[in-house]
Amino acid sequence: MLEATVVKDWLTSVGILFGGGWALWRFGYEDWLRRRLEEPSLEGSYDVPEMHRLDDGRIAVSLRWRWRNPGTRPVFLDIHLSELSVYRISSQGAFIDPRRLEQEVGAKVSEHLPLEGFGFFKLEPGTTSSILTVPILEEGKTYLARLKLVSDQNRHATKGGWNFLWEKWQVLEPSSTPRGGLGDRPRCTGLPTSS
Repeated sequence: MLEATVVKDWLTSVGILFGGGWALWRFGYEDWLRRRLEEPSLEGSYDVPEMHRLDDGRIAVSLRWRWRNPGTRPVFLDIHLSELSVYRISSQGAFIDPRRLEQEVGAKVSEHLPLEGFGFFKLEPGTTSSILTVPILEEGKTYLARLKLVSDQNRHATKGGWNFLWEKWQVLEPSSTPRGGLGDRPRCTGLPTSS
């Protein structure tokens, strides 16, 4: 016959093995699987642009875009497809349809690939990265700046063969007219002014 202490020790050992296996599954494999299946996500914002008059009367506009990766995996960007486009806004139409920019806004006046020249561009999890671009624009006209970031298809493969896309928009009106306590610094309409 089995003694009670042997049965108790055997059941305790089996319970520890099952409990350890369950803990590994619950907190190890499931967490690893969740992180592996998580889609890349970015949160974007922009700073109030700095504007400086050039000798020829045009304005250099410093656009700084900030992107935060709140996810648990790095986000790799396609350095050839991620771009900044600047459009001159015409006075026609009641609103701007982002799917029909050139028809509704007007001609693209500038295009820049801000990540070109890097071997790769990666946004680490839990960090905020900054992308700076400086288009040269004419004074007194209104512009729409659109920064589009596209995921690297090789690092973030999808079954449909599509890329993840994030974009931010900013309306600019470069001018050297004083406004809102900015002195003789150029202004940017629709954005908060410093006091």
